[in-house]
Amino acid sequence: MDRDGAVAAGLRPADGEIEADAVVKGGGIVGITTALLLAEAGADVVLLEAERVGHGVSGHTTAKVSSQHGMIYTTLRSRFGDDGARTYAQANEAALAWIAERVRGDAIDCDFRRRASYAYVTDPSRRREAEDEASAAIAAGLPATLVESAPLPFTTGAAVRFGEQAEFHVAKYLRALVDALRRAGGRIHEHSCAVELDEGGGPVVRRRAAACAPIA
Repeated sequence: MDRDGAVAAGLRPADGEIEADAVVKGGGIVGITTALLLAEAGADVVLLEAERVGHGVSGHTTAKVSSQHGMIYTTLRSRFGDDGARTYAQANEAALAWIAERVRGDAIDCDFRRRASYAYVTDPSRRREAEDEASAAIAAGLPATLVESAPLPFTTGAAVRFGEQAEFHVAKYLRALVDALRRAGGRIHEHSCAVELDEGGGPVVRRRAAACAPIA
């Protein structure tokens, strides 16, 4: 990163009409990854970011790479059954594996390390919630176990432990992906708001001429 915390330097606002095979809106992990995969598949890609790349949700992330998102598998199981919960779990595990392989294959220095992830209850009377979550996660094929507490500097109730999850330095990771995207021919424009999509006669993305409002 540069001194003011930018993920990449020299990303100017979009100017005039731009033609591309694909336009990706948003310069966070999802947007940059999408644009990179398209560019590596041979598409002419433009990425538009309303503010600065990596400074929105991705810039304020907890930096975990995990298939565990709170006590979600109990809810997924009740709404969509074991098959629906398993589909969600497999998609998340595949994404984790893709990131791990990208870090390894590209030799990205982003402090990527394997860690266990925990979701826990704070009240011992809510133990059943952790039990149900562990059951649903195991049924979904995840490396989940029920443990008596989470390894935190305060007391917790029962917890669901997911093994072989990960953490990393998000900005370092994004910088490597941005560099790879630019090498693949992708164009990135910061301070470029995409405000409207017109599909008549071919997709057209309209931008706001003025600068976007800062992210709070």
